Amino acid sequence: MMLLLSCSLLLGGAAESSVEIPYAYQFPSSVCKVLVVNRGPSPLDLVEPQLISGATDGRAALWTMAEPDVVPPGEMAWITGLWNLPLPAQGEIPLRLLWAENETSFTAQAVPRLIVTYCVLAEETAYIYVLNRRASDCSISAADVDDAPVALSEPVEVPAGGKALLFGKCTGWRGSEFEAPQVVVRLKPSDGAPVQVCARLFKPKHTVLRAAGNAPDTIECLSHTHDNDRVAAQKAIAAAAAKRQTLRTIKFCNIDVAANATATFAQIMERNHIEPQLAYSSECASRNYVQTLLECVEKTRRATQPGITYAWIFPSNIHAPSPTPYGVARLRTMIYAMLAGGSKGFELFPPKFDDPNGKYAQANNRLLEELAPLRPLIAVSEPVDLLESEEPAGFVVRTLVCGDKGILLFILPLIDNVAHEGRETLRIRGPGYLLSEDAYEVTSGDSFSVTQPDPRHYALDVPLTSQAQLYLIPAR
Repeated sequence: MMLLLSCSLLLGGAAESSVEIPYAYQFPSSVCKVLVVNRGPSPLDLVEPQLISGATDGRAALWTMAEPDVVPPGEMAWITGLWNLPLPAQGEIPLRLLWAENETSFTAQAVPRLIVTYCVLAEETAYIYVLNRRASDCSISAADVDDAPVALSEPVEVPAGGKALLFGKCTGWRGSEFEAPQVVVRLKPSDGAPVQVCARLFKPKHTVLRAAGNAPDTIECLSHTHDNDRVAAQKAIAAAAAKRQTLRTIKFCNIDVAANATATFAQIMERNHIEPQLAYSSECASRNYVQTLLECVEKTRRATQPGITYAWIFPSNIHAPSPTPYGVARLRTMIYAMLAGGSKGFELFPPKFDDPNGKYAQANNRLLEELAPLRPLIAVSEPVDLLESEEPAGFVVRTLVCGDKGILLFILPLIDNVAHEGRETLRIRGPGYLLSEDAYEVTSGDSFSVTQPDPRHYALDVPLTSQAQLYLIPAR
């Protein structure tokens, strides 16, 4: 259960004002989310808050940030704090909030039962992906976003340790000055008290599948700074505050990933940009590059939640003295791995090596043409493991649930340029709605039949090739 706690305080000697902390919880690891409501008659100054944890010997968070940092009467703010050491994984975490010469103590819940991993509003329909952190299945009968109800057609089952999609019309959300605001999502399990958690509310336009244009305005590679982590965090928070109404982006590269800066700074911005082929340059040249790429994007996405991740894709290692092309097959696999791991798109850069016949430039264009129609699907998608059969030897299989539009099925060879023969029947769990009887391979356009052996499962007979494959199974 989320802890409910209210406290009334005097702010800076002014007239009596009330600060309410309805709930606080830990997620991801070492991160606390605290909801603060200003119940007083005057604006609440949260420009430089501090969070101190009694569970870490009284250490202050490495960085703490409020959004917004000045809270009008009757309004709320989310405070995020990150420690550079683990917080308790269960029970309650004693915390103190310090701001504008005031202090209050409260308790955060460790390991909440339910978490929202992605939330997007598209044409008045809310798509909410819920992670069940417990060891037993859970049924959710109702949900709302900032008190605006989401019209679920029926209760949604969320498997133990797994994810599921909630979706429905949500016409009462009042909007926000922020491009990707932090919102309160309230979930009503059928077997317990409501759970209230923080989510960012994204829009379909925040998804990117395109050729690289002008570089977005980013906070650059924080591990390259000569300052310590606390000073680097202060600079990043100041940069975020200066662009508080925009979709803010932080950039991570190979040094950042090695220094674990992804986990340290990811939640300061709404969007995190990674260059996966640079993050593990040596591994991307080896036989392990598919697993490495998936690990890279999945790790960044977990650290980012409830933000989003997207990728810059280069057709070679641009930091190598003499960059060698990855090859079209590997480039396709790289892009598919990013999408399969949960990236909300990518920007594809032109070759940085000699391309006299335009071979790679043409390949880039073909890839973009093939994938561009998938943008509306990627916008409402989230990785949800639907596979209930064994992965074929030598392949990785990933599934994306694309809202109520269907699913994307990725089949990635662990080693390219190796001949594969035969077919494989993959068995998947339904996403909570009916799927079509036909699947389409995105590159070739070939169709394959989908069978439904029982009401909850589907089977797809696919060929195994040396090329990465991507199948779309539309909703009925």
